[in-house]
Amino acid sequence: MKKILSAVMAISVIATGVAFSGCNSGEAVVNYTLSEDGSHYILSSVSGNEKALRKYEIPATYSLEEGGEQLPVKVIGNDAFFGCMYLYDITIPQGITEIGTRAFALTPISEVAIPDTVETIGEYAFYGCSNITSLTVPESVTSIGIRAFSRCSRVERAEIFANVEDIMYEAFANPIETQAGNVYTDSELTEVVLSASVKKIANTAFDGNFITDIYYMGTEEEWNELYFYYRKPKESEGEGEENQLEEVKVEKDTVIPANTKIHFEYQKQ
Repeated sequence: MKKILSAVMAISVIATGVAFSGCNSGEAVVNYTLSEDGSHYILSSVSGNEKALRKYEIPATYSLEEGGEQLPVKVIGNDAFFGCMYLYDITIPQGITEIGTRAFALTPISEVAIPDTVETIGEYAFYGCSNITSLTVPESVTSIGIRAFSRCSRVERAEIFANVEDIMYEAFANPIETQAGNVYTDSELTEVVLSASVKKIANTAFDGNFITDIYYMGTEEEWNELYFYYRKPKESEGEGEENQLEEVKVEKDTVIPANTKIHFEYQKQ
C-alpha cells in the first residue's frame, strides 16, 4: 500500500458454445449468439464450470456448426466473462468492435491487447482487473464507459490514444483508504498518455492514483482549454426531470495535482 500526497446487445436468435475441460469437475462452455440481423456473432457468456476456463483465444470468425458458414465475431457481450475468476489469459482478435459492460470485470487476466478495430468499451468493462500491468487504448475507440478501467491497480502506464472527448468519472480510478489521517492507495499508475481529442475530464476520472507525468498529444493552449467537471443532481424544473445530473466546472488543480509534469505535443511511439 502506497501513501499519496495529495450498447444494448442485439437480441439473440441462435446460441451455441465451445466447451473446455478443467481440473475441476465439469466443463466451461463459451457461448456465442447470432446477431439479430444475422451478420455476425456475439460472444455472449460462459456457462458450466467457469473455473475450468483458464485461457481463451476468441476466434475472429465462428460458425454455428462444423462446416457451416463462418461469420465474424464482432462483439464481446455484456457480462461475457464476468465471474470467470480463473481466466488468466485472453486473446482478443482484430474485428472485434465492441467490448460490453462488465465483459471482463473481476477476472485475473494479466495482459490485454485491445485491437484497433474496437470502437466501444462499455461501463465497468475491465473493472477490478488488478493483474494488468500495462494498458493501451487505441485510436479506434470512440467511447469509454464509466469505471471501464477502475481498480486496475497494477497498471503503471496508461496510453489513452482513444478518439474520445470525455474521460468520464472513475474511468481510470483506484480505491483509496484513510488510516490515522493519512490517505493510501494500491495504485501503480504514474504515467498517462492522453489524446488531444479529449476536451473534458471528470473530477474523479483518475482518483486514487499518484500520477507524476501526463504526456498530452495536444498543445499547451489546447491543454489550458480542457474542461474539468463534476456532476451533481439537477434541480427539478418540471415533471420527469428527477434524478438528472448536471455538469459543474471545477478548477484543474483539483483534478490534476500541481506537481504533475505535463509534456505537450507528445508523439506516439
